[in-house]
Amino acid sequence: MRRHSSKWPINAYNIPPHPPAAVWDAYAHFDRLGHEFGRLRGELRNAEGEVREAHAKDVRRIADAAAAGKTVTDQSKHQDQARKKVATLEQKIEGTALAVDEAGNTLAKAIAQHRDDWLAELAEAEREATGRYMSAIAEAKAALVDLRPARGAVQWLAEFDAGPATVGERPQYAGGGRVTIAPIRSNDPMPVVELLDLLMTAAAETEKPQPNRRAA
Repeated sequence: MRRHSSKWPINAYNIPPHPPAAVWDAYAHFDRLGHEFGRLRGELRNAEGEVREAHAKDVRRIADAAAAGKTVTDQSKHQDQARKKVATLEQKIEGTALAVDEAGNTLAKAIAQHRDDWLAELAEAEREATGRYMSAIAEAKAALVDLRPARGAVQWLAEFDAGPATVGERPQYAGGGRVTIAPIRSNDPMPVVELLDLLMTAAAETEKPQPNRRAA
């Protein structure tokens, strides 16, 4: 796999879960080579930096020799060593790039070849996850039936005052409480996970009401 605009292959490629064994094997091979390609390119950047450092070392050697009245015969000793390392890495990178490219092509062919089996596996995974999701929503709705009156009861009892109650000025327990979220003012579709986060925040007990200390 290689973009037309790049001299280097694609060395990282995400695939969906539950791949068939043949696809997974092809992906693992591609992924290993891709990581090696990335490591070598990082090593090359370091080696190119060493060439610049080697130049300074060679200049220092020549300067020290001149100060001592001597002559340096191998004036580019450190640079030659550093450049040799760069050349070796460049060649290794070129070969590894070809291997990554070919492994990526093999992965693409494996995906296409096993697409039908993979689609069946993913469809089953989707059905199973959908069932769990719907069960969780039903459970949340059932829990809300209990949460609303319980929350309302806590608020009612914390604010209860016997004095007003004896003269009929304290409302009876109405049997319900409110579980709300802030208005969502956006025209963009909201990801379900964000909505669930909001619902979890609404259901969380963030602040307990303080009891009325005048109660008798």
